[in-house]
Amino acid sequence: MRLTPSALMLILLIVSLPAGLGGEVPFSRAVYRPSSMVWRENFTRLAEVGIDGFYANGGNWLWPEDLYETKYGLQSLEAAANNITYIAGPYYMQLNWDRIDFNYTRAVAHTGVVETHTPSPLDRTWWYLMVEEPALITANLSLRYPIWGIVWDMELYGHDTYLPTDYTYDNPALSSFANQTDITIPDMPSGQRYFWLQDHDLLEEYHGWVEEEVYMMAKETADKVHAINPDLALGILYFEDAWFYWQILDAFMTPDAPVTGWNEQSYPGFRLGGKEGIDVYQQMWEDHGLNGKFIPGLASLKPWDLLTRTEACLRQNEVLWIYLGNPYPSEYDPGYEIIFRAIESYFYFNRTDLNPLPLFFLNPGIEARAYLGPGNVSSILLTPYRRKEK
Repeated sequence: MRLTPSALMLILLIVSLPAGLGGEVPFSRAVYRPSSMVWRENFTRLAEVGIDGFYANGGNWLWPEDLYETKYGLQSLEAAANNITYIAGPYYMQLNWDRIDFNYTRAVAHTGVVETHTPSPLDRTWWYLMVEEPALITANLSLRYPIWGIVWDMELYGHDTYLPTDYTYDNPALSSFANQTDITIPDMPSGQRYFWLQDHDLLEEYHGWVEEEVYMMAKETADKVHAINPDLALGILYFEDAWFYWQILDAFMTPDAPVTGWNEQSYPGFRLGGKEGIDVYQQMWEDHGLNGKFIPGLASLKPWDLLTRTEACLRQNEVLWIYLGNPYPSEYDPGYEIIFRAIESYFYFNRTDLNPLPLFFLNPGIEARAYLGPGNVSSILLTPYRRKEK
């Protein structure tokens, strides 16, 4: 997704709305940025408009070790100088398939479709190169640089039909399950494996075994990371309600190091209820007993809608992240300076007893109204807002 420069600037301004810290997480308004598109003045700008968390996307097994220091290490110093929490964001999957020069097992869907690229969630070679090796390098860096955590971008880029909610029925997985449970499973085409397990009342047991194997693999990595730095937080971006992600987060969590789940289902905007409302995910997070924070993400090309939904999201969840995928504008747009002054006036310094507060105009010609709630906490209403009458 790409954002226009004007919409991008508004995003930077609206996140200055007051918000508390999100539980054990030391930031409340984070942005996502490719690590290759960061330079010193960006952190200063972000700090000026209230950003206090930075997710630096990039990094995988293709990076030489010294590049981790150039990217994550030096960038984290610039972030810390501006009181911004720095999170390293390596990829779990990436699109440079022609540079994958190692063998690994592909995931197999219940239909028997063998993925072209997507790894089996149980493949240890893939896990070691894409998850554990970058984690150990970054953990050692965090002893010398202010890196708060590692959050893997877990989106299955380039997948065919396999999803994080699916279980794999690849042959190595079934063979290992058979060996560990002393069950005889005959060789069969990939499209028959799911139904064979189902017909023999083994499907639930197999799924439980797969979940435990993923948990143990992730726990082994987390233990190695926390042996280096017990306070380094781990997490997942592109988090959704999928067994794969819950098992990993559960394994990553410790009493000293919170986990974070960065959600993209909220991209269209703040909403409650249904299957993927922010409150629904909050409840699932609580039900799983995770030490850490669910973090909804926003990305929108409708600036006025984004302004109101950011406020609503911070009020509901106390912490969010905003997708920023393209370069910053070279200078502040004068029109957005007007917006910033209006927001600053009404939401940083609510010293009026008027309730509701007066209307004010958002350039270009958008009329909005703020209200004071309990404890003089301000709120921009999702409605009404309308174009100024000429």
